[in-house]
Order: sequence, then structure tokens, then C-alpha cells
Amino acid sequence: MIGENGQLFGLSAQTWLWLDQFGILFGNILILLTFIGAAAAFLRRDSLRRWLQAMRFRRVGERISDVRGRWQGVIFTVSHEETPRWVIDMVEPDAIALVATMQSMPAAESLLGHAREKGIRATGPLLLDEADDPGETRDQVKRAIRKMRREGIQHIAVDVTGGKTPMSLGAFMAAQELAVPAIYVTAPHDEKLRRPDLTRAVVRVVSGVEEK
Repeated sequence: MIGENGQLFGLSAQTWLWLDQFGILFGNILILLTFIGAAAAFLRRDSLRRWLQAMRFRRVGERISDVRGRWQGVIFTVSHEETPRWVIDMVEPDAIALVATMQSMPAAESLLGHAREKGIRATGPLLLDEADDPGETRDQVKRAIRKMRREGIQHIAVDVTGGKTPMSLGAFMAAQELAVPAIYVTAPHDEKLRRPDLTRAVVRVVSGVEEK
């Protein structure tokens, strides 16, 4: 293995010096790529979380019997006041966020006041310019989720009960993209009072984020 020149494999000293320098350069490149990869993973952590987690829908329709304290934060798409108010009273979250239209703004403002009276942090109303655009609702709900997370709130649910159908779809997409559960409140309609009978309301799972 030692050549006539006294070097391993008979390679010249200059060749070994070049290989040594190449090894150092290659190692530095690997370290640089590692830092770049770590930075990219941090900046795109939501996308990475979605890739690592499976979005499964096996729990669709599952009834949640005990919601008190289940989530630290709840985000609502608002149409009327009654159902979100009931959820706030039942869950007693630390924080809420409201996504509303001009038409539902009075209901949203009333909900904000109700939450603050209970000592609940409230964000919004986040006003939609176009309620028929699910993408706008998705962006507003994602903004609310990220704000809650920055404030240290990790257990979050998105209530997609209220609002127009495109709003509910947009809120659902935001929940899926940021890996939080989406919920829906069902209640029989009281024909006499012309509103949901919340004494018989049920919180159901629309989607729950589960690990593989």
C-alpha cells in the first residue's frame, strides 16, 4: 500500500494535500447546507407539520361530550350571535377570534363584548371584503391561528358553524393547512322561537388532526 515514493497508494504528497483540502471544503459545504435546511424547515414549519402529520377524517361527526376547557383558543366564522356565544360559555377558552362580514358585524361586536366580560382575550372582528371567496376566509383564519400561537396558545379549534358556505369552507381549509381541528355545532331548530334550540346543541368533529 506504500508506494516507492513513501506515500500511501503511491500518491504524491501534492495529491494528498489536494484531497485533504477537498475534504475540508466538502465538510464546510455540508455544514452550510445543514444550516440552510434547518432555516428553511423553521420558516416553513407549518408545511413541514402537514407533511409529517396525516390529515385523517375518521372522526368526522364524532360527538364531543365534554368541551369545557378542551381548547385554549377558538376561532369563529360569524353569522349570528347565539351559537358562538353558547360555544364560548361551554368551552371557556383563554382566547377567541372572530371572522365576520359587514352584515354579521353587529353579532361579532356583541360576541367580543361578551368574551371580554368573561376575561377572554378577543381578536377581531376580522372583516371579510368578499364572503363568497373561501380564500379570503382561509387567509384570515390562518392569520388568527398564527397570532394565537405567537401568544403561546397551542390547543386551538376552528368553529366552522357560522357564516356562508364559502366562509365555512375557507375556515376548514385553514384548519387543515395549519393542523388544528375543525368543529361544528348542531342543534334542532325551534320553530316557535325561530332559532336553534341550544339546550340540545352538540359539538361535533368535522376534522381532527391525528398522527399516523
